[in-house]
Amino acid sequence: MSSRKFQADLDEETIEELKEQLSKRKADFEALLKENRNQVVEISILRRLRKRFIDEIEESSTKEDEMEVKEEPEVPRDVGLLTILVFSLSMVAFYYFCSYLVRKYSLG
Repeated sequence: MSSRKFQADLDEETIEELKEQLSKRKADFEALLKENRNQVVEISILRRLRKRFIDEIEESSTKEDEMEVKEEPEVPRDVGLLTILVFSLSMVAFYYFCSYLVRKYSLG
């Protein structure tokens, strides 16, 4: 009953003002909702870009690490063995050369 009494107390002019205020608030709400949706889309785009940027940084750092490993080539084991063999043969040759010189120039 009180709602009917309230409606009866309001005149037509007040009802029209309230309807205008309601339509303005509805338009404002819809504008805010649309702006909010745009911001949500922008945020999701920024998140994707940030993730892509982080992934690219990680990939480039792993590539740099791989390049650093490639810059330091490992010496194969065969090269070490070859060095030992050449050194040993040169020592043997030096021994025979010295013994030849001793035999040639000795006083005996």
